[in-house]
Amino acid sequence: MTAPSNSLDDLQSDIGNLHHLLEVLYDQSTEQEFERDGKRAALADQICALAMIARDLAERMNEAADACLSKALADSRTMKTGA
Repeated sequence: MTAPSNSLDDLQSDIGNLHHLLEVLYDQSTEQEFERDGKRAALADQICALAMIARDLAERMNEAADACLSKALADSRTMKTGA
């Protein structure tokens, strides 16, 4: 593991990687057995739901990081041009 970075690009990349990992987890969790012995497996439903929530949250975090990076770049350009 590397030391934490203060780069928004690195943060967005890490969040993107987390999203991909959670997407695989969600995809795999939807392939599990949701019924056992003729009964619905509550734990399987919970795992699937939590994986979906985490995946979607990581996607929204990545979009928010992109918006922050875009704003920081725009603010930087504005300060450089003095506008």
